[in-house]
Amino acid sequence: MRDIIFVSNAADYKIENSHIAYIPKVSNSFELCIAVAKAMNYLYIVNDNWDALLDYYRFPEGCVEEEEIVVIHEDLSDLPQADFEIYINIVQTTVNEWIDGPGYHYTFVFNTREQDRIEPLLCLRPSTRSFEIENYQLEDVRLIDFP
Repeated sequence: MRDIIFVSNAADYKIENSHIAYIPKVSNSFELCIAVAKAMNYLYIVNDNWDALLDYYRFPEGCVEEEEIVVIHEDLSDLPQADFEIYINIVQTTVNEWIDGPGYHYTFVFNTREQDRIEPLLCLRPSTRSFEIENYQLEDVRLIDFP
């Protein structure tokens, strides 16, 4: 599974044999960058540098052993809108870059209460899809196609 999903309680989401990158509640880009670096096991942290944050996702080699990476976001509601949009763009870029490639597989998990804020941003890249995990079964995946 390589996607962006929404669940009622993100903290309860798990995939066996995966690296769980837990992002706690953050309120600014600096806190987000630190949280992502720590969650991805990077030994160094760059301030609020968006390029570095994207690189944390692009280059997990040496920091993450598992090929399946699940990034769980507790709460991004306090993130300023401009920072929020940049971060969602980084998430989309990560998903789109790994969609057909071998190696690491990303699943980005967000709380359903943030779905209305995130989905309009996903419309900017039609190849990114989201679905409601509560009705998810391997045989029955409901994908939401964005215009």
